Amino acid sequence: MSKQLQLLFYLKNCCFSSCFCVHFSHLVLLFTATLLF
Repeated sequence: MSKQLQLLFYLKNCCFSSCFCVHFSHLVLLFTATLLF
């Protein structure tokens, strides 16, 4: 599955307003991981 499809699937399966902070923290973790590796 492509990342765009995963993102659509993720947004479709939860309320955007309640999951926005969760998704944002996930992006921060990914960004931190790319800096570390």
